Amino acid sequence: MESEKKWLDLRENSHSLASNYWCHGSYGILLARTHIFRLLPDLPADLLLIDRLLDELDESEETIGHSLCHGELGNRSILLDVHRLIHGREPDDAEKWTLLRKTPESIWRIGMHPSIESLGLFTGLSGIAFGMLRLCDAGVPSILALDIPLHGVD
Repeated sequence: MESEKKWLDLRENSHSLASNYWCHGSYGILLARTHIFRLLPDLPADLLLIDRLLDELDESEETIGHSLCHGELGNRSILLDVHRLIHGREPDDAEKWTLLRKTPESIWRIGMHPSIESLGLFTGLSGIAFGMLRLCDAGVPSILALDIPLHGVD
């Protein structure tokens, strides 16, 4: 049942189902709870519902575009982060993560109305470029998790 696979979006008391995006929805909740689990390892994992979130996410679900905020690159970046945080390594099938959906009318779809051109980090072309960089280099920090670079820090 669809209602069992999504979180309720209670921001405006509408009791509608949240989308599966970082900005509000299961992907953002999954990323936050995985970081909580990493920071508080004594907290029971089943309390955070991480396994339930992973089971419920539908990777084939259509996204608004390729943006970090509510697009395919943001969702894939989160799934890779969760895998790295839980398992401490890259997934065995990491190369499949670089295959993105494209449409004939546009190579890159930003996270806004099709007639709007955006260069922004979360919904625009710079975010798409940043997301592609993260798929190619696991050392690039995640802006979605507010990571900071740790190169050279002891």
